[in-house]
Amino acid sequence: VERAAVRYDEVSNMQIASNIRAEGSDLLNRVVQRLIDRMDSRFMSRSCCYELCFARQGSFVTDKYSFDALSMMDMNCLLCAYFDPELTIYRRKTHTLEHIYISVPINLYFLKDNSGKWVVETNEDMKETLAKSGKRLQEEKRGHGALQDSGV
Repeated sequence: VERAAVRYDEVSNMQIASNIRAEGSDLLNRVVQRLIDRMDSRFMSRSCCYELCFARQGSFVTDKYSFDALSMMDMNCLLCAYFDPELTIYRRKTHTLEHIYISVPINLYFLKDNSGKWVVETNEDMKETLAKSGKRLQEEKRGHGALQDSGV
């Protein structure tokens, strides 16, 4: 925790450094506890490094437990990304992912918006988007609903 916080001390970002010191241990403990609780399912995370390495076209699909396992590979980076989503201390960002879909135990979809910020969508968000696009497709097929003659 201290090693991640020191990175922000060096660039005079005391707020993020303070947040990492105050809440970083708790965050790491929660991730480790989720992994311990699912020790019987460790087989699920065996290939996650390989799959991430070969994620094509900027998309990565995984489950929550494999995502946790990947997060623990570099705890300093996890803390920096969690408390500083903009990654302000990194001069060059080398990740190429544009979409991440976590399928188990809940569905979450992460995507970058036009400004490069990550947006999180839940099941409800995805259902709403599908309903809107379905309605739009239906209107395109028949023409707008307001233009339809309800008597015919």
